[in-house]
Amino acid sequence: MPAARPELSRYAPRIITIKVNPAKIGEIIGPKGKTIRGIQEATGATINIDDDGTVRISSVSGEGGERAAA
Repeated sequence: MPAARPELSRYAPRIITIKVNPAKIGEIIGPKGKTIRGIQEATGATINIDDDGTVRISSVSGEGGERAAA
């Protein structure tokens, strides 16, 4: 390849990392995990949350990861 591509392929898997206030983790998870499960089912992404507020969103498609992050 003569140069790097300006964008990843839309088929390339993505990992998005965002930081949230640890006090807001409960809102992301929801009662009995209902909210986070709904986001994962709707987008096809996998969401992992650490106690320090780090949220990792992994997705096979870029669109699904972006939708989960939003």
